[in-house]
Amino acid sequence: MWPDRVHLEGEEIRLVPLDVSHAADLFAAADPELFRFTAQGPTEWSVAGFEQEIAKTCAIPASVPLAIIQKSTGRAVGRTTYMEIRESMRTLEIGRTWIDRAHHGTRVNPEAKFLMLRHAFESLDPPANRVQLTTA
Repeated sequence: MWPDRVHLEGEEIRLVPLDVSHAADLFAAADPELFRFTAQGPTEWSVAGFEQEIAKTCAIPASVPLAIIQKSTGRAVGRTTYMEIRESMRTLEIGRTWIDRAHHGTRVNPEAKFLMLRHAFESLDPPANRVQLTTA
């Protein structure tokens, strides 16, 4: 798939392929209010619920979900996704992002978006023609 599983590193965070090993960190980082207006939250508020949500998210076609890892702690503090990937048109979206409230208003989200945009336009082969930021 284009893009494939990516590992991106910035000054404050790393973006790595999301997997169930991130469930405990994400459960600790989240609160139900983060998901009040989205369908991204787990159906069960527990580590097992986050494991199920991660497995469901990773199974979505044409998407590459990423864990946002705070480098100073090594812990996942949120997630973000390359989604709606259309390789034939070289387009994709960045979305399905949520971040621990303690990191709202910090460099975490801007750095995640910068890393993903830079990767899409400068590192993908062939590079993306268009990247859309999606919020919901």
